[in-house]
Amino acid sequence: MKKKVSTEKEIAKKHGVDVKYIVTQAEIGSTVEREHVTTHEEAYGIALQHLDEFPDYYKHLLKMEKQLKKEWKNGKKKTYKDIKESIKLHENHIAVAMGRELDDEGGMIMSQLDTIERSVNRLREVVKDPKMQLPGWVQSKVTLACDYIDTASEYMSGKNEEVVYEEEKKEKEEKKFCRLCQKPETQKECSYGPKAWERFSVPIPSVKK
Repeated sequence: MKKKVSTEKEIAKKHGVDVKYIVTQAEIGSTVEREHVTTHEEAYGIALQHLDEFPDYYKHLLKMEKQLKKEWKNGKKKTYKDIKESIKLHENHIAVAMGRELDDEGGMIMSQLDTIERSVNRLREVVKDPKMQLPGWVQSKVTLACDYIDTASEYMSGKNEEVVYEEEKKEKEEKKFCRLCQKPETQKECSYGPKAWERFSVPIPSVKK
């Protein structure tokens, strides 16, 4: 008898997380499991079974895979069990999934980008003709992935521009003559702190020689 696979909504309700989070993790998981089965549906079903037990299954799997590769590259040939035990898995995954706690997302995204690049290269090897007919679900997944990646990249590009702007803004901060430090400086440079700088600093042109 075939084992019943819980739906995304059932898994999300079970673990108290957002349905979108489970869907995203299932898509990531289906890419991983695709190496072991012949169809996307089978891979997606396996991913849901893992997520039913632990909603952050693939997040931790990718972290362990990355660390394992690093250990082997450095000549420290640790086993999968050693790596698993060396990574802290006791974080509150529900709080992280709901955005109540921060997580080390940078490493996971870098690993996912590597997976995306490999997948794109495999698709390019197969899809070479603009007129090639593809299954509807394939087109749907690619369209969805394209939209997700484009949205994420635009957001992060915007954040990067904000950081650059703030850095340039700080560089252009007005310097005043601090009567405590007895020298021209910005608020950040004052040894006595920003409040003291505001109280005891005067515009440089007004300083009497």
